[in-house]
Amino acid sequence: MVILRASQSDLKKRAHNLFPLIAFKNGWLVEYWDNIIDKVGDKLITFQKSLHQSNANIMRGIETARGGKVQNLTISLRDRAIKMNDVWILREVKDRIILTENRFTRQILSIPIRVLKPALRRVSLTNTIDISNELDYVVTADFPDSKEFLSTNIKKMKMTPIFWNNWRPYVEDRLSQLALVRRADVSASGTCLLAFYSNTPFAPPGVTWSVDIDDKRSKLLCLWFNSTVNLLQTLLNRKETRGAFLQLDEYVLEEAQVLNFDSIDKKIIANLLAVFNNVKNVRYPSILEQLEQGFNPRVEIDKAILSTLGFNKQEILSILPKLYAALAEEIRLLKQLMIGKVEEE
Repeated sequence: MVILRASQSDLKKRAHNLFPLIAFKNGWLVEYWDNIIDKVGDKLITFQKSLHQSNANIMRGIETARGGKVQNLTISLRDRAIKMNDVWILREVKDRIILTENRFTRQILSIPIRVLKPALRRVSLTNTIDISNELDYVVTADFPDSKEFLSTNIKKMKMTPIFWNNWRPYVEDRLSQLALVRRADVSASGTCLLAFYSNTPFAPPGVTWSVDIDDKRSKLLCLWFNSTVNLLQTLLNRKETRGAFLQLDEYVLEEAQVLNFDSIDKKIIANLLAVFNNVKNVRYPSILEQLEQGFNPRVEIDKAILSTLGFNKQEILSILPKLYAALAEEIRLLKQLMIGKVEEE
């Protein structure tokens, strides 16, 4: 049983949302987030305002819709093909075609590039920030061997001109360079990051938000959303579902705090972009492991973010180990709650 312990001032401040007061065992995490908000002034704004600054928008990623079953239409990298309905895997990309292989029968098909769009099949097991060279594909139009391609799937689809006319714009509307995790188990071994960037627009999965924004801000926002400061915010404001599963509905994401790039010095922006380039191709372990190990690329991201927010070197070096340990403890506790191993006090 979780007991609510909060001062009258805390209750008054958070009367609109009491969840953060019971979200953490370590109550000082709430205080630390409030300290950040109080300290930074106009260096943070809501994500909604940030989107308005760039005339950008967000949409849910692609999923089973418009009569199309996304699993049937996706060609995955071998490492992401982990379920029975992940039938076709990427074998080779050529100038005008890709070769795809049925991972069960070893059959090879050739598919024209013109009927495909870059995609991301799943968040789980995706362990680099920059996925530009590790994209999956989704079929968006008919092609000569489409019946053969789709005949291997258990869930059949009606392939008609009307379907393709509906499916293609549905996918194209969701192409972007930035995907933000909408729903994930933060304690899972395959959950390594909360945001992904590609220099090629791609269609992310339905468990993410597709953010249609320019290249530079895609990189900067990707850095922010993968920071520990944002992880703290996300765990505070998540929709309570089941244990370590977080869910960020659109209204929650719009109210989330992000860096106000318009108020940050150009030299600092250049430094953040340099940090992004340093960490974008690293293979990240799970989020929990990163926190437990003090994973160096995460530390590099967090130092840059906290410095941008106005914290000095001594403050940053002092808080990060404590912050990592506390958040790791919270995630472990949520994981235990999810599998029913925590006894009532």
